[in-house]
Amino acid sequence: MNSDLGTKFEKFKKSTDREKLTIILDFGNYSEKEEVKNFLLNLAKNDLYEKIRIQAILALNKNKGEEIADKLAELYLFEKEHSVRLAIIEAMSTYDSSKVEEILELAVEKDKIDILRSIALKHLHERKKCDKNKIISLLYSVLTNDSALFTRQMALSILPFYADEETLGKLSMIYEMERSTKMKFLIYSKLEEISNQFNKKLTFVPPRKPKKEDKGNNKRRRRIRIRKEKKEKEHLFY
Repeated sequence: MNSDLGTKFEKFKKSTDREKLTIILDFGNYSEKEEVKNFLLNLAKNDLYEKIRIQAILALNKNKGEEIADKLAELYLFEKEHSVRLAIIEAMSTYDSSKVEEILELAVEKDKIDILRSIALKHLHERKKCDKNKIISLLYSVLTNDSALFTRQMALSILPFYADEETLGKLSMIYEMERSTKMKFLIYSKLEEISNQFNKKLTFVPPRKPKKEDKGNNKRRRRIRIRKEKKEKEHLFY
């Protein structure tokens, strides 16, 4: 270990958590070195503070070795904090490794947080390395089974890039089963877009536009959501 790195490791040990965040990013410039890579991986896996785990993941992202992608994939499987899982997904999306598609697909299918499922789906599409039939299957699965509007909207926005004439039939079935007025309207808009791609005519009657919700109800729901989020955060301290 050179003296410069030795000094940085010593400084890190004596620093506050806030100071450590800056030092960790600096370590990213040395992430090709074995001792630094192992140090950052250890932080990403074991540090008690999620901000430090996230910062270590960001620093590791300067090392594009396949081994790092494999290690991040392992971290994702056992990480409980959704903010850290998000950092892992964002970092992994920049790697050229077969593990990336595997973890992104797993996130779309299994992650409990809708934002993470949506971002994983977005990265799968943007990387253009996922088998076409696989991503189409994922899109239909999200549209049929996912409970979150945001994730389903993401799937709808991606679907036209993979659409063929069969898509109209499958999406029409999803449209007929849909109960949400807002989602029904969005699906119909996408059916129109895809039908125009193939010069087809829709036989459906357009759905009514979703009504704007009463502002009073929105404020009440927002207060309830804030109280719920506050309670969940307080629970983390026990």
